[in-house]
Amino acid sequence: LLFINHLLTNQHNNFVSTNKFKIKKMDEMLEDEELMFNNEVISKLANESISNVIGEKMFTEKDSKIWMNKVNESILTNLQTLNKPFKYIVTVLLEQKNGAGLYASSDCFYDASTDGYCCVNWTNETTHAVITIFGLH
Repeated sequence: LLFINHLLTNQHNNFVSTNKFKIKKMDEMLEDEELMFNNEVISKLANESISNVIGEKMFTEKDSKIWMNKVNESILTNLQTLNKPFKYIVTVLLEQKNGAGLYASSDCFYDASTDGYCCVNWTNETTHAVITIFGLH
């Protein structure tokens, strides 16, 4: 009877220690997710920022320079509210939609396990925008 009690106690201790390990792992995973670059959230944030600044306004060369700065400022301000441990790099490219092609490229050497990248294409009737956001630890 003493031997059986000892076995049950050891099994119980192993179960408790395994559950503590699982709980700790879950907490670490949640913490890791909170620190990750969330592409979906950042894409939404960028789309909202550019829609609020440009919306359905007609493209003009004069306004486009102001819009680029406002979109950049809006995105960076909104990124700060996420309270993530990133240094952000934001680029905004605007062009008038007139049938010409647009080619854009960006690149960054970063750690894919901690850093992230997001590219957003946005358009209205007269304007096309490409927004690129890098988040680096």
